[in-house]
Amino acid sequence: MTRLCLGRPEAGSAMGFRVRFERIVESLMSLVSIVDFASTLFLLFIFLTTPPITTITETGVGVQGI
Repeated sequence: MTRLCLGRPEAGSAMGFRVRFERIVESLMSLVSIVDFASTLFLLFIFLTTPPITTITETGVGVQGI
């Protein structure tokens, strides 16, 4: 006899575990995408708003050891 499972799978069944596991994985993947997008925006903001710094030093100019 074949049983057709309509609706929500039982919590104790292997199919119920698989459905819950897939939902958790999908939620984590969505969260990672949002965090990645936010970190990209943050790095872009830092890159665009940091002023250029020019450093000119005179150490090591000329003949050494005199």
